[in-house]
Amino acid sequence: TRSRRRGANRRRRRPMRIGAVLLDACNLQLNFDLLQSVSPRPIVTSIQCHDLPGRLTTLTGSVLPALDTTDGPHQCVATAVYDGAAYYGDFCDGVWNDTTGGTSIHFTSKFESADDRLMRMVEAITAATPNAGTPKPLSAHQAIELLEKGDVPRPVIVATRQRAVPGKAERMRREAFLKSCGLPHLGDTTHMIAFNEAQRERSANLVRGLQKLGPTVITFRQLEQPALLLVTDDRGLRRRAMANSPAAVLGRMQLFNWLQSIGDSPEEADRDHAEEVEVA
Repeated sequence: TRSRRRGANRRRRRPMRIGAVLLDACNLQLNFDLLQSVSPRPIVTSIQCHDLPGRLTTLTGSVLPALDTTDGPHQCVATAVYDGAAYYGDFCDGVWNDTTGGTSIHFTSKFESADDRLMRMVEAITAATPNAGTPKPLSAHQAIELLEKGDVPRPVIVATRQRAVPGKAERMRREAFLKSCGLPHLGDTTHMIAFNEAQRERSANLVRGLQKLGPTVITFRQLEQPALLLVTDDRGLRRRAMANSPAAVLGRMQLFNWLQSIGDSPEEADRDHAEEVEVA
């Protein structure tokens, strides 16, 4: 028991520093605009998130640095990567690192997909992260305990679907629940984040619901030291990034809900993120 406690304490003391937010821009349906000024400057926007540039700046400039458990200055950069073929190829190979809102914008070449460019960036960050490691296995009970404690560094729980749900009577409802968790198919993996209280509460509720499906349906791991956030709903890219990299992979709504909570009152943030989980 003492050795387990010491091991848990060592895990909690490990440093966490998220230095990059990578956005799969076309998949996330982010708009690319050139602001008309004396010197036109590019900007990314979304109809699903009010003031996306400003909220991304707050996320990378203050929210993520506040989670840093290492010493020294913290620098975090958001980068939106577009396919070179987007916008009729007019911006192919374009790179803007000094943009309105502080988000870098990259367009790939005609012969490179955004997925491949993003994976090269993930691999470069992984190689430059000395403490990066693969997720460690843990039980559902341990995952819930980590989330309930709310310790720093904030836990990222990795859930992988291993088997079909048992029982015919409740199968449709349970499959719908798994789909809402991002686990509609066998082998699917999702990351449950806990960087703020609303996320922590929601992730704990989801793990409790997944636990009720049976001990062999879902396996859990902990990503102890995420070095970057990758945001995409592309299933193939998510699989590639989740395999042996320190990337916390988020979906579109995970990011937008987080960004919408930035600047909102605590009551508004809780209301936006509240989700009841009921699984028989």
